[in-house]
Amino acid sequence: MLLIDHAIAPGNYQLLIIIVGALLGLLLAYALSQLANLYLAALVGAKVLNGLRFVLFERLQSLSVSFYNRRKTGDILSRFTSDLDAVDNALVGALPYAVSCLLTIVVGSILMIGIEWRIAIRYLYCYR
Repeated sequence: MLLIDHAIAPGNYQLLIIIVGALLGLLLAYALSQLANLYLAALVGAKVLNGLRFVLFERLQSLSVSFYNRRKTGDILSRFTSDLDAVDNALVGALPYAVSCLLTIVVGSILMIGIEWRIAIRYLYCYR
């Protein structure tokens, strides 16, 4: 609305350049924040998985020989890797997505209240 009413329609090209520049700046900030999000999720996931691998390896080392005689080595390794893959998928994929969704709801609610609090209250009340 600001773009059309105050920049394009009256021919104020200086304001148009400022608005478009601000939008491009916001796009760049968003892209950098997504990059940081992915990097931090991968870093935290790798640290947690390395810790889990160490704990599981110590646990496997402490088991008796009869445990290994009753089970196949391939079954133990398969269980070890599949469980760690599931944890990795949860940490790197699902957790950041859940945090992003929660932040979107919180920030969206704050913006709605800031723009028109009466409609925001009604909307938030009806869709709880």
